[in-house]
Amino acid sequence: MSHRAIAPIAINGFKPGGVPRAQPIFEWVDPSTLLVDEGYQRDSSERSLKLVRKIVSNWDWARYKAPVAVMTDTGLELIDGQHTAIAAATHPDIVEIPVMIVEAPVRAERAAAFIGHNKDRIAVTAAQIHIAALAAGDGDAKAIADVATMAGVTILRSQKKQGYKPGETLAVSAIGHMVRLRGKAMSANVLTALVEGGCAPITQVHIKAADHLLNDTEFRGKISQETLSTVIQTMAPKIAAEVSLFRATYPSTPAWKAMAIVWFRNRRAARPSNQAAKINTAPAAPNFVKANLRTRESTAGTSTNFRRAPASAAGTMEPVPPAADEDRPRVLAPPVRKGESIADGAKHDDRPPLRGWRPGNHLRRCGQCGSPYVGHLRSLECADCAYRAEQVERAL
Repeated sequence: MSHRAIAPIAINGFKPGGVPRAQPIFEWVDPSTLLVDEGYQRDSSERSLKLVRKIVSNWDWARYKAPVAVMTDTGLELIDGQHTAIAAATHPDIVEIPVMIVEAPVRAERAAAFIGHNKDRIAVTAAQIHIAALAAGDGDAKAIADVATMAGVTILRSQKKQGYKPGETLAVSAIGHMVRLRGKAMSANVLTALVEGGCAPITQVHIKAADHLLNDTEFRGKISQETLSTVIQTMAPKIAAEVSLFRATYPSTPAWKAMAIVWFRNRRAARPSNQAAKINTAPAAPNFVKANLRTRESTAGTSTNFRRAPASAAGTMEPVPPAADEDRPRVLAPPVRKGESIADGAKHDDRPPLRGWRPGNHLRRCGQCGSPYVGHLRSLECADCAYRAEQVERAL
């Protein structure tokens, strides 16, 4: 445990401000005698009542923050801390509370002080609350920390200006929600996929999209964690543009779901890193295949092929009359047409480039509608989808 001493900071270029006032005093008062100016303070909404109930049920003097009040002709008027005062008045065991009394005789000054109390403060982030909850031994915070450790995720306390590293995140709330919904093991798989995919930082959108693909019943089992990591890494340079394009076509789709759909559509284009190793480490050819190859080499220039003999004569070879083009290398043999080609139904279009569409002579498949089309090698979608998205965006 380490401590940091309070020390003054340099104020070069600034002048200490403020109107000289009398020093505040503290008094123990009955909370039911305090007043609230309804002209500029908030009413007791349902959200306020919920907060009051929470304060009453978890009353702790270690969490107590003294309300601030001003002495007026009608009594002590609060300028900050009305929820605390209402909770104290509601609690059956609280008779008096300490109140800080300041000087602000003019109503406009009291209203300005109210604005300052609610505006001039730094909100505590969810990540900072998580760190404090972890130190307090909170069970949910410990579960989040365990999952982050399992996946190699680093939970930051505050935002960085730049230079995020893969695996760093501030999305503690999203992780906590996923852990409560899926459990530790499934949540760790999601975060591991994002870390191995190089997400820097891991955002709430990333977490919800990956969780949807790996754990939701709609996609579960259709894409592996390894494939998802490869897709994320491959799509990283253009994922933002792809998501924006998808949402332009389908505006009601949330960003996280659009990202999940884009990743899923590109899963076949991304091959896991160990696939090449699997291909290179294929089982050795059987002995009769090797013998067949040696026989072909020894009879080069002839048109005789060989095939394996029946099981009764295992280990022997018999000549077979060659079929047309069978003695030619496969790469030189004419292609065999089996049914209709994909190119036969491909869309052709000469419209100018727009968004992900570019005209060309390559057979491509549209990332939006899935239809084959002829376009530029680096085009991402057909002309129909590109121009339709442009029309939708203009209409909005």
